[in-house]
Amino acid sequence: MRKVVTCLFADLVGFTARAESLDHEDVEAILRPYHERLRSELERYGGTVEKFIGDAVMALFGAPTAHEDDPERAVRAALAIRDWARDEDELEVRIGITTGGALVLLGAQPEAGVGMASGDVVNTASRLQAAAPANGILVDEGTYRATQRAIEYGDVEPIEAKGKAEPVPVWEPLEGRARIGAEVALPQTPLVGREQERGLLTSALDRARNERAPSSSSPSWASPASERVPTALAGYVRVLLAAGRSAEADALVTEMFENGLSEAQYASADLAVALVDLDRGNDLPAVADLSPQPHAWLDAAKAVTTGDYLGAADLYARIDSLPDEADARLRSGIESEVGGALEFYGSVGATRYIREGEALLAASA
Repeated sequence: MRKVVTCLFADLVGFTARAESLDHEDVEAILRPYHERLRSELERYGGTVEKFIGDAVMALFGAPTAHEDDPERAVRAALAIRDWARDEDELEVRIGITTGGALVLLGAQPEAGVGMASGDVVNTASRLQAAAPANGILVDEGTYRATQRAIEYGDVEPIEAKGKAEPVPVWEPLEGRARIGAEVALPQTPLVGREQERGLLTSALDRARNERAPSSSSPSWASPASERVPTALAGYVRVLLAAGRSAEADALVTEMFENGLSEAQYASADLAVALVDLDRGNDLPAVADLSPQPHAWLDAAKAVTTGDYLGAADLYARIDSLPDEADARLRSGIESEVGGALEFYGSVGATRYIREGEALLAASA
């Protein structure tokens, strides 16, 4: 599946030449604490270490677990690694960070040589790492635009990168600006100020667990008021995903299917998008085919789960569901469609989606 991710590459300066004069035990004595420290910092900020190759480290933010502020998390993790290296007498690091669309294989096994992410965003991160100064960090335009309010940057000259026809604009992170509120390094973001909504959703889930009503006895699509609370559970799944709590989201979706979904629930745009983000898009058609009659909401949900985002956007446009239309156009990754989605998100001040769309446009430029 295609997702917006932030990719981080880190490498020790001059280690290959240095290792030639060391025996295996000495090399291991250097690499083991280095690997442990980098893994600790990357995971502390919500990243996933994809692989270690000698002294090189590749990590992803945004897959398999996504957060609203993945680019910022990656840069703050890089700053923590840089500061640690500066305190070490014999270690210097270079780090490169990029943000953009990538093909993500959530079931990948890096230990078997199968990478989790592939695409230009990965290759460019490696190029930026190679061009970074000793104990320095370089980020691309997508990362810079997503984090410029949270990170203080220094201007540097564009770099020549292998495979790129034009010089690549880059910026050097200097330090993180103070954050008010929850610490971004927390792996799970708490839901703040939504006690009433959470209570309502929890009560609905409890009722669903107790009643275990089959879908055949659910109210029809013509009675949306009676579906409002159960259908909101699909929205809560997306809230969990946005907070990086994918395991809870996956468990809730499984419960919803086990308890029986009504037509309004499985035609929900929120549920369709959540299934895609959980890599469970194939779960919807089997249930949706039980629908007694087709309708635009259901057709749009099916289009989302099969990756036909433009088809879904057109269907949502016909039924005047502007947020769902914008979401589908953004997910298509097509520059002209992303631009249209950004116009909508700008009009409603949806900053998270604006950042995601700008990162996609920067990556495709």
